Amino acid sequence: MSYEFYIMNFIYRELVETLEKYFLKPKPTGLILSGVVGCGKTTAVNYFLEKARRHFDVFCYTGADLQFRQNVSFDSRFILNEVKAKAKKQIFVFIDEVQKSEEVFDALKIAFDEGRISFLVTGSNPAYLSTVAKKRLQRRADQILMLPISLRELCIHNKFAVEPMAFEILLRKSQNLNEIVMPKNLDSPEIKQLISSYFKFGGLPLALLGEDEEDKLREIRLTTERGFDLMMRDNASLAEAVRIELAKLQSQE
Repeated sequence: MSYEFYIMNFIYRELVETLEKYFLKPKPTGLILSGVVGCGKTTAVNYFLEKARRHFDVFCYTGADLQFRQNVSFDSRFILNEVKAKAKKQIFVFIDEVQKSEEVFDALKIAFDEGRISFLVTGSNPAYLSTVAKKRLQRRADQILMLPISLRELCIHNKFAVEPMAFEILLRKSQNLNEIVMPKNLDSPEIKQLISSYFKFGGLPLALLGEDEEDKLREIRLTTERGFDLMMRDNASLAEAVRIELAKLQSQE
């Protein structure tokens, strides 16, 4: 999808600025981006990647791809060899749904150590990413936890001027929501309506984009029902083998 598509359909996320500061520098950098299902990780990353292509040759993979999982399982140098053969400038590797294959971490370590390749990995199981992924990647990657869209981000998206931490400061000063007194620059019907809706439905992107109350509540329910993959530790290789075989069977149906 084009950069213009993301400009038109993207709700402002402060994470994008964080990623730019993190990766747009000469030395190789690694980052683990975690967050609950539906918080907007993939959309925010795609927006960032469109901008990163001005500086990098970008290579995208996903742990949901059976062929990719097989490739890194059979050859830990797969990522390094493939991107080096195709790249003409600085390399950036993005891997989504990384929790579906532990073998990808060995491939990333080789790419980072030998190829000096920057990488970003994401997944929808924060517990797995903060334990297994962080342990496997060690010093090569920091971790950021992405939250749903904040009230400040919504205000910026709707072109309301809001100071950093403005809402956090208001909430800390009040014992309950009825005690909140909005500053004059925020005391408008439009902002009050936005805040009222946010307190009711929260900041999950699909809920915010729902056409009516029923749609919004349904998206919230579907998100909570999706849950997370189980943690993988000592049985990682066995779990991966089972996933590959199940995917083969499913593809034959």
